[in-house]
Amino acid sequence: MENHSSFFEDEWRRSRAGAIAGRGYHYQDAVGAWLAVRMHVGDLDVNEITPEGFEDVTCRGRMGWDVQIKSRQARVGDFSVSEATGHVLHAWSKHRARREIDPSNRLAVVFERPVAGEVSADWGTVLNRSMAWGRLVRELRARAASDGTSESEIEAIVAETCVVVLPWQEIYASSASRMAISAGVTVKAAEVVVNRLRTAIADHADRNAQPTLNQRSLLSRTDIDRIVTDTVATVDHSALEEAIRSGCCEPVDFDSPL
Repeated sequence: MENHSSFFEDEWRRSRAGAIAGRGYHYQDAVGAWLAVRMHVGDLDVNEITPEGFEDVTCRGRMGWDVQIKSRQARVGDFSVSEATGHVLHAWSKHRARREIDPSNRLAVVFERPVAGEVSADWGTVLNRSMAWGRLVRELRARAASDGTSESEIEAIVAETCVVVLPWQEIYASSASRMAISAGVTVKAAEVVVNRLRTAIADHADRNAQPTLNQRSLLSRTDIDRIVTDTVATVDHSALEEAIRSGCCEPVDFDSPL
């Protein structure tokens, strides 16, 4: 029996690739919902969000964002500065051609875990203006130069890229808080709205498996506002609050172990 247990333990470990990949896609959906909330409340000046666009998420408007998203479980630990540098430079290599056609596009790289202990959720603050990413900028400059990247392009990378750390728990807490204020509902009701936005992001990501740009599936500002309005209207706030007070249901924290 002990040998069988060892066999199945090894089999389980070897078969985790699908679960890990799935968790990464779920995290992308959560980040997409975080962006949608900020678009709705006016913190993000874009007109549309395309999940699984040119990057994990593509935002377009007066100034566009190509958003590359990197998930990591807590048990694996922080991203190292070297790892983060590699992710930023790889994302830039794909972003570069689009940026040449439309210079208003910017690059954002979102990490689920801190980078060598550093945490910054300051969306839109580019690397050369951020107090948090000094070590990352130094590593990036050195590696890009050693790879033969021109000085002008290195300056463009640090002037047009922002790096954001968004732990899963922070995504839900900050999104629900901002939505509650904007919609005039309780935080618990706002969590229902945020989850609905996350579902919408996932649905549109699935639809973008088709290869035609003109048929891409996106969420406009109007789409997001409608989802928020419709969801708020369907929530029985008094019943929800009573259920929580009575203990019939309670909020789920997806980060804390049970």
